[in-house]
Amino acid sequence: MRRKPPKGISAVPGYFTMRGSWTDARAMYLIRVLGELDSAWLDYFGDISLAVNTRRGESSVTTLCAHAADQAAVLGILNSLYQFGYPLLSLQLVQAF
Repeated sequence: MRRKPPKGISAVPGYFTMRGSWTDARAMYLIRVLGELDSAWLDYFGDISLAVNTRRGESSVTTLCAHAADQAAVLGILNSLYQFGYPLLSLQLVQAF
């Protein structure tokens, strides 16, 4: 089941270094959660990418690719996902800049 972020709530400023450009980001993370995030979440979190993997007879898994300025930014994303009921499956540091 797809869940959308509540209307009127926007991303907390400072979660991502820049919108539209990741040149100042210090690290890239892959975040996997159980469930299917709607594309409306892209506006909520800012400039990230999202992919949903659904296999027949299994639960959906969403992978977010986030370029974050620091660990506090990543924790902000994780806290938001937790608050909206998406269980964390994995967090992976892909590249540190």
